[in-house]
Amino acid sequence: MSINPTKMVSAKVQAMEESATIRMAQKARDLAAKGVNVISLSLGEPDFDTPEFIKEAAYVALKKGNTKYTPVPGAMDLRNAICDKFRVENKLEFKTSQIVVSNGAKQSIANICLALLTKEMKLSFSHHIGFLMWRLSNLQEEGIQWWSVLA
Repeated sequence: MSINPTKMVSAKVQAMEESATIRMAQKARDLAAKGVNVISLSLGEPDFDTPEFIKEAAYVALKKGNTKYTPVPGAMDLRNAICDKFRVENKLEFKTSQIVVSNGAKQSIANICLALLTKEMKLSFSHHIGFLMWRLSNLQEEGIQWWSVLA
């Protein structure tokens, strides 16, 4: 019996494409490997190595057994530290219930849209984010009208 993997996933999954951001980052890495001086603005990651004190903190946390999933809004000690940072450095007061730590802006934006948007809403946002959101959650298929303000 042969198994056809494409029949095992939905049409939405089959239609998925690689992110343009990931493609751009790979192209930049490929060019850099060929000796081209590249300044890549594709991914929201630093262009420097992780500082030693952060590596050491990660190592200590692993040794302490902090290897499990965190709560959805993020680890409480991290959220407390973020509140402290805002209070001390920015003179802003937040409760930990107002702080969410995510794995990136795209995921946060997607979560917000999926949680808040209904068929009765009309939505506009920048071209890049608009395209991302349409691809990510098929907002039009859900009956939500959207358009790009920069299109």
